[in-house]
Amino acid sequence: MSSFRITTNGLYRNYRTNLYKNNKNLADAMAGLETQRKFNTYAEDPAAASKAWRLRRSYWRTGDQIDNNNYVISKYESAYTAMGAIVDGDAGNGEYALGLDAILSTVKASSDASGTSRAALGKQLLQTADNIVSMMNTKYGDEFVFAGADGANLPFEWNADHSKLLYRGVDVTTPATSYQSSDFPLNDDKTVNTESEAYQKAKSEYSAAHPGASFEDALKLSDMANEATYVDIGLGMKEREGELVTGSAFNSAVSGLKFLGYGEDQNLVMVIKELGDIYSRTDEGGHFTQAGDADRANELLDKLQDTIRYAQDRHSQLDADAKYLKTNLKQLETNKNELDKQIVDTEDLDMAEAITNMTWAQYCYNAALRIGTNILSQSLIDYMS
Repeated sequence: MSSFRITTNGLYRNYRTNLYKNNKNLADAMAGLETQRKFNTYAEDPAAASKAWRLRRSYWRTGDQIDNNNYVISKYESAYTAMGAIVDGDAGNGEYALGLDAILSTVKASSDASGTSRAALGKQLLQTADNIVSMMNTKYGDEFVFAGADGANLPFEWNADHSKLLYRGVDVTTPATSYQSSDFPLNDDKTVNTESEAYQKAKSEYSAAHPGASFEDALKLSDMANEATYVDIGLGMKEREGELVTGSAFNSAVSGLKFLGYGEDQNLVMVIKELGDIYSRTDEGGHFTQAGDADRANELLDKLQDTIRYAQDRHSQLDADAKYLKTNLKQLETNKNELDKQIVDTEDLDMAEAITNMTWAQYCYNAALRIGTNILSQSLIDYMS
């Protein structure tokens, strides 16, 4: 029968290895209880750590999207309130706080040849025009709500003699053009190439249709009415060939031109103001005092009706957009909660299991110490003998 001899050094070596192993298991179990994490370094569990990093990146990005969405909601609600004050007449401006429908009804009632209240109505209309401009210069935080992509600067203001309404420095009654700067070739510095054949042709056609009007100003109005400031609200924001895919982001720019209209006889404020000017210069009997005023007043009455309906439609669209953003916010919050649950499942320890593991690690370590006591005592006696 064969036999083998267990040396003292071999016994010590095996004992030390097992003791260090049990000591490490106990230390890891105690660290897990302290941090409440399944792993504390990437090396401990590379697969779980990589998954956790992806989840956290998505979680942080969703948080940013929620912040963006909340900002746009607040901005749109400010715009909706301002437009409501204009459309419904609840701006708190006393006797001049007429809703647009009330203005239209009042003007229609005074359109007959014997309207003695026209002068008073004229003053009221002029005040209403000023009130609308004030409401359209509403601010949210540090930005002007209706300033489009240039929220730092005042959008609407009157010119020096109060005869023209300017939007970021351009007369809103400039006859409109269907062109935008993006329709023309650009220079190396991204400005429009005004010497290009396409630009010169468009300018020539515009000048023929609107003698004396500025094609450059018309182009500026068109650009400002359609400019965009895109924000990521969870629509899958991405680019294609270096350009943003517009459907993958939300345009947060709110241009006042889109709400009051622009172009010849298309701006609500200027239609109201011109009617106010005409009615203000009638005599005590309500008769027009200047040639052409009666015909122009009737023409503007039709324009007023159109511009009022346009403003009301834009007000309704604001409400629809705000509701969409609120629905999107709920989806983002749901996504964030789900990501949080996945992060917890990936990173956090089950505390009941962690306590059990630590108890077992402590038991194993204590057992190793007891065994070591026996081994060391016996070895010492053997040595002495």
